[in-house]
Amino acid sequence: MPFLGVPFAIKESMQYPGFHNSTGIVARKDFICKQTAKAVDNMIKSGAILLCNTNVSEACMWFES
Repeated sequence: MPFLGVPFAIKESMQYPGFHNSTGIVARKDFICKQTAKAVDNMIKSGAILLCNTNVSEACMWFES
């Protein structure tokens, strides 16, 4: 397991059940995921530990996203 025990965070644009998935769009502020993104699933299967999701700019359109 290459990421065994490595903590990681995902952006709010990535899907994970129970986490917000607004992608920075106000109209989606209360949207909660019901499925897992493939990239997140691969990290978890590799032994990484998902800690939280972090905010993004509106529609991920700014360079910091």
